[in-house]
Amino acid sequence: MVRIDLPGVESLAAIDVQLSSSQLDVRVIGSYRLQLRLPYPVDDQAASARYLKARQQLEVVLPVEQPPQRPQPEDDRSAAGSAQQQEAGTDGAEGNCSEGAVGSGSR
Repeated sequence: MVRIDLPGVESLAAIDVQLSSSQLDVRVIGSYRLQLRLPYPVDDQAASARYLKARQQLEVVLPVEQPPQRPQPEDDRSAAGSAQQQEAGTDGAEGNCSEGAVGSGSR
């Protein structure tokens, strides 16, 4: 999320917001211009903007694009180990930990 202070601007209609996957461009004719290069590609179709009139602030939500998933190369040893676990009736889980569970690291 990006927040931009725009003192003196009365509404979102006075603000021109242009967005590409790598750059945010904000203009208020005769007053302000901001060109911001984004450090990560964003989903410009899912982005949104709103103007907080009481704060005279533009708030732009820029969802970061997820990198494409690469297929995992299957290792011969892991495939053989997986087959052995299936034959033994185990699913590879240890103890009482369920898939996706992550500890918080606090005690």
